[in-house]
Amino acid sequence: METHGVYLGNLPWTEIKERIDTHPVVIFPIGAVEQHGPHMPLLTDTLMVRWLAIEAAQRTRGILVAPELPYGMSANHARFAGTATLGVDTLRSVIVDVGESLLSHGFKTFVILNGHGGNNATAAVAAIELRRRTGKTVANIYTAALVKNAYKELECEVVWHADEAETSAVLAAMPQVVAMDRAVREIPAPMPLFEFTEEALSHSVVDLGIPATDLITKSGTIGDATLARPEKGRRIVDEQIEHLSHILTSLVEASSN
Repeated sequence: METHGVYLGNLPWTEIKERIDTHPVVIFPIGAVEQHGPHMPLLTDTLMVRWLAIEAAQRTRGILVAPELPYGMSANHARFAGTATLGVDTLRSVIVDVGESLLSHGFKTFVILNGHGGNNATAAVAAIELRRRTGKTVANIYTAALVKNAYKELECEVVWHADEAETSAVLAAMPQVVAMDRAVREIPAPMPLFEFTEEALSHSVVDLGIPATDLITKSGTIGDATLARPEKGRRIVDEQIEHLSHILTSLVEASSN
């Protein structure tokens, strides 16, 4: 993937300064360092959110992508080896500090692109604080919420973690990091007032927090990763990129007025 044109990490400061006027929107991808079953790497969320940000930015005028934050809120996965988590205050502070820094250089809109459900509440609070401090536009987007139709075509009723949906998406974007011969199916027992679906995570009426993963799965997979296929993943990521590009276009237009 060619990233030089939109990825701030590959650009000298002089070029960034010259481009801010024509690229008023900057994306800050945030992910996680946590287990993703026996078949995918710890950096799955981070790799995917960076990939989505760059794909959408390359298709949308006026967008630049900041270097991603690999760590997030992963306390529910803490008992799985290699998982590392930030605290709520730490994550909020990092997002706010990065946002203030970039907005101070002349960007008009800061987009928090969150690729991990455990970051949702903290990212929302960080966005509120950034708006108050800077007076600028701060958008907070959860990548899984960009998908509506593609999830309906999945076979397993559980759409949660390292499962059919997530594994399919990674197969479509970067198949080299997936070991499908290690993929497993593990469905958790029902829990009161809790549904193991991405839609419920985004729109739950009752928030009881995310259950500790080791109490509901031995493998780290929650769902059926054996059903994952690249074509399913392509429908998921295409829908994400389409919706994200539409949102970014609107933000660029608003920032240019």
